[in-house]
Amino acid sequence: MPLEISFGEFVLAGRRHFTGVARDTSARKRAEARLGAQYEVTRSLAESADFREAVPRVLRAVCEALGWELGIVWAPDREAEVLSFVEAWRAPGVELEEFERLSRGRTFARGEAGLPSQVWGRGEPVWVEDLAADPTFPRSAPAGRAGLHAALAFPVVMRGEVVAVLEFFSREMRPPDEALLSMMVNVGSQMGQVIERQRAEGERARLREEVIRVQEALLEKLSTPLIPLDERVVLMPLVGEMDAARARRMVEALLRGLERTRAPAAIIDITGVPLVDAHVADTLVRAARAARLLGTEVVLTGIRAGVARSLVRLGVDLSGINTRKTLQEGIDCALEHLRRGTNA
Repeated sequence: MPLEISFGEFVLAGRRHFTGVARDTSARKRAEARLGAQYEVTRSLAESADFREAVPRVLRAVCEALGWELGIVWAPDREAEVLSFVEAWRAPGVELEEFERLSRGRTFARGEAGLPSQVWGRGEPVWVEDLAADPTFPRSAPAGRAGLHAALAFPVVMRGEVVAVLEFFSREMRPPDEALLSMMVNVGSQMGQVIERQRAEGERARLREEVIRVQEALLEKLSTPLIPLDERVVLMPLVGEMDAARARRMVEALLRGLERTRAPAAIIDITGVPLVDAHVADTLVRAARAARLLGTEVVLTGIRAGVARSLVRLGVDLSGINTRKTLQEGIDCALEHLRRGTNA
């Protein structure tokens, strides 16, 4: 029992007296440990690139801060409809290899008597004061051989769905701690939010790559990706991020198309390009100058305020290249150039 002791001294009727007060600080120590664990979990989630990377750090943070000897993570296998072992962490110097090995080699179906399957089915935390003494749990015998008693498991929930189960084991027999259970529910919610955010980011990345893939396929299949607005003006709209390979193909496709169509005016629209860096800017300048050698005047459109600031900051020289904010303004500029050429 952690104690805090204070001493005092006083004189009464010419005699010296001493007093001592002992305070049980168990509750305060537990509260401090819970706060410390929650802080470490939050930091681990924030500093990890994904859920898989965060898992061992979360297990270690909880075990070290709260005095649990072993932590295990389980995740649902949707095809097999079972919980499968993901990761484990155990305190240094603790002989738990047999129990960990048995856990690694098994799965849990929903509705089984096992601790992870109960949490998976209920969607709520479960606390067992002495796992080794309860034969209804499949791992009670190996838990007893390992000297494990108290067990705690809680779900990681995302949009009402259990996406993982974390369980922790201690060699002490611990009565249920409602404050700790509440904290673990909060931790599970935090982890669920991290998983949801990572899935959303992954989906956005997948969609972005799909857009680029489709455009790449079009660039490969079409003899020219230019869109004829009329017999004298062609349009090349660019969508998605530009890497070195796409930039090279864009210039080649532009020049092949101009050689074929002999169009005196071309519009390159970069409204759909999210980032204009030095590489993209250099590609656009090279494309415009190469087109001019073929007798085509290029109008660059989609110059938004952020793009203009980036070009100025990069020191890109766009002198001699017509630039316009919108595609419509670019079309007007191209037609005006053609009228001037006709009048001349």
